[in-house]
Amino acid sequence: MKLRKRGVSTAALLTAAAGLLWCASAQRAQAVPPGYTLTWSDEFNGAVGSSPNSANWNFDLGGGGWGNGELETYVNDTAHCSVISDSAATDGKALRIVATNTGGVYQSARLNTIGKQTPTFGYIEIHPGLCEACVSKRTPST
Repeated sequence: MKLRKRGVSTAALLTAAAGLLWCASAQRAQAVPPGYTLTWSDEFNGAVGSSPNSANWNFDLGGGGWGNGELETYVNDTAHCSVISDSAATDGKALRIVATNTGGVYQSARLNTIGKQTPTFGYIEIHPGLCEACVSKRTPST
């Protein structure tokens, strides 16, 4: 994720919804435009199997609907959110967020930067995608 100075108010929030499998690959951003400065970046390039960098990210924890009736409970374990190897990523690593349903108990990870990265203005450049290791290799049922 890249944060650059620009004239719009914003805050970084990364959320995985129930049933989604998502990865943030470390893809290179375009060149910084003249007059702008890269002020923050997280390429999710920690050790494989580790949580995202706690200096940059907080986990939202718990359930109870989050004001929109979600059935999901957010957790902070590496089974639901971790750095993985990804040959499609520029540096070979990506962040994987997994949602699970175990007997009707939905769990996933929800991250934010509150109190760690809180720009007063700027924009966020994000390069999400399905990483090679995240794509399920299922065959259609007949």
